[in-house]
Amino acid sequence: MNRIFISLLFILTTSLSLTGQITVTNASFPAIGDTLRIATDNAPTGIAITPPGGTQIWDFTSLESGFLRTLAIRAAAEGQNSAAFPSATIVVPANQNGENYYRVTPTAYELVGFAGADPLNFGINVVTPFNPVLVERRAPMNFFDINQTSANLLAAFDADDLPPALLALFPIQPDSVRLRVAITRTDVVDGWGTLSIPGGTYEVLRERRTQYSDTRIDVKISVLPWTDVTALIPLPGAGLGRDTTLTYNFFSNTAKEPIAVITADHETGEVLFAQFKYNSPVSSTGDLAAQQAAVRFYPNPASGLLQVEWANMPRDRYQITLFNALGQRVLHRSFDAEGKTVLPLDISALRSGIHAFRVTGSAGNIVSAGPLIVANPR
Repeated sequence: MNRIFISLLFILTTSLSLTGQITVTNASFPAIGDTLRIATDNAPTGIAITPPGGTQIWDFTSLESGFLRTLAIRAAAEGQNSAAFPSATIVVPANQNGENYYRVTPTAYELVGFAGADPLNFGINVVTPFNPVLVERRAPMNFFDINQTSANLLAAFDADDLPPALLALFPIQPDSVRLRVAITRTDVVDGWGTLSIPGGTYEVLRERRTQYSDTRIDVKISVLPWTDVTALIPLPGAGLGRDTTLTYNFFSNTAKEPIAVITADHETGEVLFAQFKYNSPVSSTGDLAAQQAAVRFYPNPASGLLQVEWANMPRDRYQITLFNALGQRVLHRSFDAEGKTVLPLDISALRSGIHAFRVTGSAGNIVSAGPLIVANPR
């Protein structure tokens, strides 16, 4: 009798704890005519990843909008590469003037494919579908939902399309090169509650996403079959091979953007960076451009001389720091910049491999950060 009573009490307690949780419907899917505004904080503080459960209160108001992206949602037919993605219904801007093509159905928001810079930033433009498509959101979404998805990407191109400095790192000189990416992901809706970010408070569901990717490079010579040379390319940390990405995605039924996406170290749980819905008002196109101050490094991969382009930057003295794959500082420079400026940076002394750049202002604020591939000749 006691066991029965305890079991009934547990069921009753669980049922009561679910009261008040929301359901995220397809009303949250981006649609033609929407404009999404997403801010990025590359050095978030005060962000705690709580254990699974309901009735939670998350306070992310300490997030700062170091970089802002505005994404105008258009009909897929308006995209420059729409012919390559006949099943897509909308097109969304991607990084580096690229395009992401999505198919929106009553139950899913699916990434069909993309056109633009290759996933490894090798400086190659690709137009490639996902097969099968990569499910980005589902509807309806409820607490306790568990889903698995998989997708594959395949892009082949002539070796002549590669930057010469990068091609020189290959163990053999191929005729063709192929990039293969296999993705598997597990999504678990493990929490619900109230989330506060700068400028707003939302009722949300939290989805924990664990994504495993395997990125390989194959080469082909004459009539010989494709050969995997991933392990022979001296670019440690470039994203080749197996990788695991852990994100916590907070979705509301009253916004088209995720309210927050927190990327964490999959082993330690340490918060690495955050994206969040940008709520500050924008009064004019000029105001929006001023808020989108950015720093761009090109070419990427780079050898010898790297160009650093500053756009819409307030007058300040900026620090540029490059780190190697071990986290060691290998280059540090200071520049005065304002508005739009292009500055050369000599990187000929750096060893080939994946690096990370960080740009900070005089107050120590992080203006920009990201990966950079150095491909200096051997």
